[in-house]
Amino acid sequence: MAAESGCLGFAIGFESFWPNTLDEMGKNFNKPEHFHKLIKKIKSYGMIVWGSFVLGCDRDDEESIHYTIEIPRDSKLDFACFKFLTPLPGTEVYYQLVREERLTDSNWGDYNMANLVFKPRKMSGEALEREMRNAWLDFYSLKAICKRLGFRWKKFHSFIWLINLALFYYTRKKIGRMKFPIKDAKP
Repeated sequence: MAAESGCLGFAIGFESFWPNTLDEMGKNFNKPEHFHKLIKKIKSYGMIVWGSFVLGCDRDDEESIHYTIEIPRDSKLDFACFKFLTPLPGTEVYYQLVREERLTDSNWGDYNMANLVFKPRKMSGEALEREMRNAWLDFYSLKAICKRLGFRWKKFHSFIWLINLALFYYTRKKIGRMKFPIKDAKP
């Protein structure tokens, strides 16, 4: 019905494929075991799937992040966006990080999901920033793009390829050049 009405695709906040992280977020209604089937079903109608993932929750460690990065690539998502957990003012996670004195940045302009503004619980900030960088570089590598998208030209396929190649370029030019730690900000 969505495809017939002109829907081009869905942006889905999967957040994580790691069940413990989803529990921590209060999103136990997200069932990672159903994600592959959901993605395949949407794509069977010729629609685009853009998945969004959050890295850096308290239950995240390097293993859970590797898993969260690996699954989107293997699920053949058309696009993926990886972002840091961002403790926006007024949220429960913000107040928790204030109580635990784990905020590292007081510049509200940096609270944009692209900057790490707190001390992670199970890994160093440098390790989390490295994993974020690697998530983008891995998902938008030429090898991964070819494996995910293939060469079967379907509806919007040239558009999907064009955007993926633009993101390949962006990740190499911007994200690939970043050296960590990006900054040593103190509140």
